[in-house]
Amino acid sequence: MQKNHRVPEFPVEVEINHTKESNAPVNFLLGVLQVSGFLIAVVGVLSLLFSPESVWVNREKGMSFLQFIQIYPGPMITVALLMMSMQYIVRIYLFSRLQRQFLLSVYEELQLDNEEIPVGQELSYSVVSVEGDWVRIRVDLIESNPDKNPTL
Repeated sequence: MQKNHRVPEFPVEVEINHTKESNAPVNFLLGVLQVSGFLIAVVGVLSLLFSPESVWVNREKGMSFLQFIQIYPGPMITVALLMMSMQYIVRIYLFSRLQRQFLLSVYEELQLDNEEIPVGQELSYSVVSVEGDWVRIRVDLIESNPDKNPTL
């Protein structure tokens, strides 16, 4: 594929290899965190709705696990929502990092600097095809939206 595209040559198509390090262990842990949080929230809500108004606890033995769930449904729901929120925040961070790597690889393939893009215009990306590890992308110049924040 030809490199050193200059601004007047747009639109142009580039091919990018999207093979990256595997995030499988991280995704698995985030999935476990999400499912665990959801299950804890369901148990907490069911306990809140259907538990008795009073619970008798043996002072010698202490609380059983079921009594603990019946006594503290509110904190259980709070912890569950925190768990699901944490995994969501981490997923957003990983996605934004992946998006940034993608944009940097497009700029690297085109060998463009931000100074080469005319004022009032920005690059537009659209996926043309995906074949194996390769993505063919159409890059074009469009008028920039002044309300939108730049990504790089």
